Amino acid sequence: MKIFTVLLCLIPYAGVLGFLQVQWLRCRLTDEYVWTNAEGHVETNNSYRDAVLQFDNSGNSAMLSDSITFLVAASKVDMRKFVEGPVDRLQCDIHRYSKGISRVRWPSLGGTAHDIWFTCTLRHTAGLYNITSFLRVTPATTMSAHQPDFFSWLTIGVEEKISASAVMVLMTRSPSVRVGLQKETTLHCQFAVDHKVPHLTVEWHLQRHGGRRTKLFSYSSSSEPPDVSLTTKEEQIPSVVCEANGFYPLDVEIDLFKETSSGQRPEKLGNVLHSSHLQHHDGTHSLAAFVRLRPSPQDSGCAIYSCRVSHVSLQGLYIHKSITGPGCWTWFHLTLPGLVCLVLMIIFIAVTRRRFFNKTVRRR
Repeated sequence: MKIFTVLLCLIPYAGVLGFLQVQWLRCRLTDEYVWTNAEGHVETNNSYRDAVLQFDNSGNSAMLSDSITFLVAASKVDMRKFVEGPVDRLQCDIHRYSKGISRVRWPSLGGTAHDIWFTCTLRHTAGLYNITSFLRVTPATTMSAHQPDFFSWLTIGVEEKISASAVMVLMTRSPSVRVGLQKETTLHCQFAVDHKVPHLTVEWHLQRHGGRRTKLFSYSSSSEPPDVSLTTKEEQIPSVVCEANGFYPLDVEIDLFKETSSGQRPEKLGNVLHSSHLQHHDGTHSLAAFVRLRPSPQDSGCAIYSCRVSHVSLQGLYIHKSITGPGCWTWFHLTLPGLVCLVLMIIFIAVTRRRFFNKTVRRR
């Protein structure tokens, strides 16, 4: 999907080296045993176990046969592409992931409603970044439709080999931030999924102690496209202004074109100036592009100006607007009421002149 073209950045050179060298990593598995006690309350017992994350085809054997091994098959999403710097600075943690009672199927190839999920997080020991990958495991048994999935989790043996596929990866370069009172900071989020997503929603939440959660910001790929307007300003130096308002994310392209005669291909203008980006309280942005119509043979006479705006929310389409320039003083400026008024005025003048001529003839 187009949005990922914007969100994913180029992989640094160190990341490429890490991708080529990392074949397996030692990890800590946080295993959970969930049960219902005699009073009907759900209880959880965590245990920490040694495990290996092995990047290979699911059919290959484990490199360390005496350990729990997660065999991650090749897919479109590979967390190693996001690794930067030496791999000995990485801390690997694997956790079970619960969907609760939800039985929604992951939409990529091979997904089922009863898949078992794990998350694997790589943390840079110097706090430079965190990378979390969601691992989908096809279970050997089905889960109950009326109970949360954690009651049917697979028991993991001492030398268990678990075949998984990575379907989504999240990265942040700001895993921990410090900011002063009434100061601003930047929170980084980068992600990729293994399939094309027609509509996507990204939300930022603030999690406070005690479980209270507040939504800070929400972005949907199916909303917040730019609202485009194209106007002329009659100033000392006339100008044509194209404005894009209320769009997100920040990147937008605005082009201005000029057509001086009917049937001529519009010419893309190169002397276009841009205003600074304006950020609104809801997180959206505005940008204006304008061209000054200085007195010259190129800017004189009648011309049609058009504006083309492209943005990721438009899914590969454009927004077009067209107006006539301030030099058009002929029919281009006539609206329908104005045209009717002009015709009536011509008829009135013609009738008046005819009556005056007839009176003059009778007097003679």
